Amino acid sequence: MVPLLASLPPPCLPSYCQHLPLCSPLSANGIPNLTPCDAEARRRGEKRPIPSEMKDEKYFERRRRNNQAAKKSRDARRMREDQIAWRACLLEQENASLRAHINVLRQETLALRALLARDEVPAPTSTTAD
Repeated sequence: MVPLLASLPPPCLPSYCQHLPLCSPLSANGIPNLTPCDAEARRRGEKRPIPSEMKDEKYFERRRRNNQAAKKSRDARRMREDQIAWRACLLEQENASLRAHINVLRQETLALRALLARDEVPAPTSTTAD
């Protein structure tokens, strides 16, 4: 449980939190006391059923808002993943195009070097003595 909530007396806790076990947040020397119930409260995935009598209008409103936020988060993640996949596809196409262009330039370089080698005339050597 959140230490701040644990330090409040039970009547001050929201009705949807009153079913949670209370743990003392600080030991006698003022150091946070990590009791087994604190460790349980920090673990994710462990769901504790809320008794029917605790499910009031405020609880259902919180659940509705949480469900909307979760849906919005999932939709945003899907949109980001789609954008990343689309961008990856474009970059792969650009990469293939650039590789093809490099091959064309390499072939042109080889052809020009061959022309230069064929047409190259050896430089005249000087036979006169000074």
